[in-house]
Amino acid sequence: MFLNKKRSKRENWFIAFIAFIVLFSIALIFSDTFRTSRNITNLIVQITPLGLVTLGQMFVIVTGGIDLSVGSVLSLATAVAANTMRNYGIMPSIIMIYGLCIIIGLINGIAVSIFGMNSFVTTLATMIIAQGLTLHLLPAPGGIIPYSFVKFITRNYLLGLPIFVWFFVISVLILSIFLYKTRFGLNLYAVGGNKLAASLSGIPVRKTLILAYILSSIMAASSGLLMTARISCGDPLVGQPYVLDSIGAAAIGGVSLSGGRGGVICAVIGTFIIGSISNILNMFGVTPYWQYVLKSIMIVSAITFATKLERFGGKSTNNN
Repeated sequence: MFLNKKRSKRENWFIAFIAFIVLFSIALIFSDTFRTSRNITNLIVQITPLGLVTLGQMFVIVTGGIDLSVGSVLSLATAVAANTMRNYGIMPSIIMIYGLCIIIGLINGIAVSIFGMNSFVTTLATMIIAQGLTLHLLPAPGGIIPYSFVKFITRNYLLGLPIFVWFFVISVLILSIFLYKTRFGLNLYAVGGNKLAASLSGIPVRKTLILAYILSSIMAASSGLLMTARISCGDPLVGQPYVLDSIGAAAIGGVSLSGGRGGVICAVIGTFIIGSISNILNMFGVTPYWQYVLKSIMIVSAITFATKLERFGGKSTNNN
């Protein structure tokens, strides 16, 4: 629906798609458990929080930046929900969560675009600040989440999938339109390709960068809200794995870490690859501790391979 020649040049997802098909096929052949409908549904449910974070991370990476604060923003959302939903109501709590997380994204965007700070340093600082605030609000997993909220998100089904998953599907559709069919999407690719050239062309570079970081925080907060419903409590450390996983998923899916290339399709494919790896390791009985080690090695290796492939492709283009 959203594919065309210009877009195909911006998104290098084909190799990642082939890798996912191979990985999925091997799992289907060698595991009876993996190919059950129940496991496939569980896989989709498991990847939904990561998918939301990766979609937001993708917008920042396309600009040539990186957002290390997404994990802490996710955890902060669960902590605020656990402390406010029962006392103030569900909707006021959600508004409070998005407002706070938008402020974090705004700080990141302003620091990077206006003050020229490095995105790694900036988001590392906001990550620490958000994590400190989270631990202040909720030092340990707990809090009270209204059952009505948990039931609505996790117990209601549509076409065999929980509403939990449909949030991801709707987000993919909305962000696809936002990225592929609006001026902001075009500006995003231009800024990621060459900020100076984009500025000289009259593109609002600062505004584009600020919006990208705000979007990243919004998606991390959305993931946090879904995680709150899924675990029925707040957890100050639940977002930690999503920093590396979201960057890895974006890179494995074909989003260029140097900026200017990538998109929603890349983010979705990369999310499924990372999620499938975790699911397969679970089925083979690998302990969670070793899963962190093996998955990190796979992600770093895949990112290294993708970077090398991208540089090779760039050299080939220049030579031609």
